[in-house]
Amino acid sequence: MSNKFPSTVIAYEDKSILTGEPIVMILTGLEKPSSNIKTGAMVQAVVLSADRKPTDAVKSGSDENVCGNCPLRKSICYVNLVPWNKVYKSYQDGKVPFITKEVLERAKSKHQKLRITAYGDPAAVPFDVWNNLLDYFKNHTGYTHQWRNLDDRWASRLMASVETVESFEQAKEAGWSTFRVRVEGEPILKGEIECPNIRNNAIKCESCQLCSGNGNIQRHITVEAHGIKQKINKFNEFTYKYN
Repeated sequence: MSNKFPSTVIAYEDKSILTGEPIVMILTGLEKPSSNIKTGAMVQAVVLSADRKPTDAVKSGSDENVCGNCPLRKSICYVNLVPWNKVYKSYQDGKVPFITKEVLERAKSKHQKLRITAYGDPAAVPFDVWNNLLDYFKNHTGYTHQWRNLDDRWASRLMASVETVESFEQAKEAGWSTFRVRVEGEPILKGEIECPNIRNNAIKCESCQLCSGNGNIQRHITVEAHGIKQKINKFNEFTYKYN
């Protein structure tokens, strides 16, 4: 990592739009590419509580400022928060600089892509922050569980995260593109397509780009629940309850 061009930067530090509590949105992987096998070398945006370690926030149930009303909070969420604990510590220690125009111009010149988000709901951060940020990235992926409360601007940039047939139909009717996690063996719904990475793991999110909101057409992507068995079982229980 160059001292001139940091790999990790603060892109937003203010109140959560969801709760009014302090949050921070951090970008990682600007100089040292992400090792995420599925996404490829995308810059990762993460939304964290500004005053609570991620794992502590989840354990105490005080993560609503970054996760909103996501139904997968606590025991179902698949995100491994340990790496984000380390990012949070660096932030608390004052080791993460604020983003600069120079950093953004470098991202643009390198044709970098942005993942919105690796953790936390994008809707915790003002839309204009994301919209301005995306001017410097070639393309992006993005998902939100807050789609019921958001306007059409967000639908142009993000996918509605859904887990049930009912929520899929509601989001589709509201004009959103969707990304649905389904239980193992559950059929693909009319209008959905399987995530291309499932058929061919050489297809990464950075090159696929189907999950970037509406664009000129609605898209409906689906994937079976994945991760550790315990969380898959909890997801199955949740889904069976509401389907």
